[in-house]
Amino acid sequence: MVRADDVDGAEDEENERYDYRYMMNRDKRRWAKADQNGDGQLTKTEFADFLHPEEVEHMKDVVIDVSMQALSQVTCVLYITAETFEFDVS
Repeated sequence: MVRADDVDGAEDEENERYDYRYMMNRDKRRWAKADQNGDGQLTKTEFADFLHPEEVEHMKDVVIDVSMQALSQVTCVLYITAETFEFDVS
């Protein structure tokens, strides 16, 4: 999506495509884990597990993986910011 006030719309479009691919991969993992009978389709219960993986035991590893990936990204951004502004990161 390109806004009228964007100076570089092509870069934003590339970032959106990357975010979309990341979300698709994350959701495929959640879908596969929620699909307990392995038929590629979700029952109402399985779909509820997909939407709220933090509420069921068999989905906990998916929640942990997503949380660890997010924490890793935040840590990387904080470290780069600290280096950029010359903060002591030790």
